[in-house]
This record gives sequence, structure tokens and C-alpha cells, in this order.
Amino acid sequence: MVTPAIPPGKRAIQAVRFTLLSNDQGQAPDIDIEENLRGTYQGSNTWFEAAIIRDDREEVPQYLFQVRQPRQPIDAFNRDAFTREQAREIKNSLKGTERWQLQYNVQAVCTPKLYQIVWMKGEVINDEVEAVSRSKGAGTGRGFVSTLRPGDRVALVLRAQHQGWANCIWGAEIEILHSV
Repeated sequence: MVTPAIPPGKRAIQAVRFTLLSNDQGQAPDIDIEENLRGTYQGSNTWFEAAIIRDDREEVPQYLFQVRQPRQPIDAFNRDAFTREQAREIKNSLKGTERWQLQYNVQAVCTPKLYQIVWMKGEVINDEVEAVSRSKGAGTGRGFVSTLRPGDRVALVLRAQHQGWANCIWGAEIEILHSV
């Protein structure tokens, strides 16, 4: 899922709100080892990441919007698809990774759960905030909102640890909130 480009203007970006309705595939690979983790975020093998796509072009590559029937995996960020003439992911300079950790699914539970994650500009992230986020399976989004600029797009990336595993998404929304 990719948002439209953030429009130019004087209204500053204040926050990004992600709303997800999702669940894990509902089973753990080795139930004897994983039984104590069932229903927790710890050891979850399906998750979401947020990415910033910076691009001077007006059009987003169409494969980012593809939905395949029956469901098949798609690598929306194939390295070969992004050349110097096209869009590129902006790195998370605080972590040294390309994407920001957004949310883990509850492990080995096949009932959809509603997640709402709000990342705010200038939010102070201390040890307590990190611990609370971790307990909810969420990332802090440190540096995400302050990295956004007009023309950027926000992407939601679904991930699963192993080939053939499923990160089941029933609904998703990305809202970019501006000052008034």
C-alpha cells in the first residue's frame, strides 16, 4: 500500500496514523517450543514495516498496487525495480535500516486484531516509551515523521519470516496529519 505524494504547502506534517486489521497465519512452526509464546508478540514471524519513498516522478510504479488472485507473495521493493531514475527508499538514519518497524502480529493466533499506531513529529522516545511500544508489538517510529517532506509517499510493507507463511491483512489505512 502506498499513499499519494505528500502535497507541497506550508502546513507541517505533524503525525502519521496507521490503522491495520490483521492476523498471523495462526500456527507456530514448532508448537512445543513456541507454546509459551502463543498469543504474544514475542517471537512473532509476521509483521509490518513503514517505508518512505522519495521520487521526482508523478507516477508510482503500478506493481506497488497489484493485488494477485489467488493470493501470492509480491516483493514490492525489488532492488532491480528501483534505479537511479526512479523512486528510492529513504533509509532510517537512526537505525541504519531502510524501513521503520511498525507492528508485529500476535503470534499463532488466526483471529484478526485491530492495531492503531500513531507516530508524531518531535515525540520524545525514552526507555519507558520503548518498553511500552515493545509490549504492544509496535515500533516507535523514531525519526519517521521528521524525515517526511513534500513529494514523499508512505508505504506499508507486509512481511513474513519464511516463504509460504502468511501475514493476513483484512484492512489498512495510512493517514498523514498536518497542522492547521
